[in-house]
Amino acid sequence: MNIDKLKKLQKTNNSYRTLKVPQIIIDELVKRKGWVEYCKNSYLDQYEDHDYISCQKNGKPHSMASMNIALTKICKRNGLPPISVHSLRHIYSTILMEKGVPLVQISAALGHESIHTTFEYYCDVMNGDKEIIEFMNQSFVPDC
Repeated sequence: MNIDKLKKLQKTNNSYRTLKVPQIIIDELVKRKGWVEYCKNSYLDQYEDHDYISCQKNGKPHSMASMNIALTKICKRNGLPPISVHSLRHIYSTILMEKGVPLVQISAALGHESIHTTFEYYCDVMNGDKEIIEFMNQSFVPDC
């Protein structure tokens, strides 16, 4: 996909970033890229090439509903409550917070322009008022 077109699809400039992923994800992406090439060769002129790795057989993008349906099936198959694609983002940030990753790094990983945005949306998962006050004192009080 054209980088300029991709940037237009993003909410902010920070939405376009390099992600760190485990090797298992890279391996899956390589498999999916092979599948996409197979579909391109099968559909020829009928294939809509948007340079996606996850798409329909004809190259068209999946809808958000189809992604949530697939995720619901995975959850059900594994005895988990259903969650949405967006819920995965919250789970990711919660796990990082529980592991003690600094909020500034979580904010960058989520693509937020400001640490304040991250704090506003995710502070409810922090452990209690004492920790929130301590965090605020350490993060937002200037050094003297």
